[in-house]
Amino acid sequence: MMYIKAIINGKNTFLLIPDMSLARNNDVLMIFNAKYMEVFSEEGNISLSQDDVYKMLTYSIRFNFNQIKFVYP
Repeated sequence: MMYIKAIINGKNTFLLIPDMSLARNNDVLMIFNAKYMEVFSEEGNISLSQDDVYKMLTYSIRFNFNQIKFVYP
């Protein structure tokens, strides 16, 4: 299982596990974080959760991705 963790005083204090990932030869190619919610407001503006943006930024830094993409099925 692929995950990102922080250890403080010898204990796992933060664990971030993606919903899905695509890997080849132990290299992570893509990470998916699925959200089943309405993305567009009534005015037609895009409304992303700040927490979701931070989560994807964390993945991009950890796995050295230069692009992140959001998918809302």
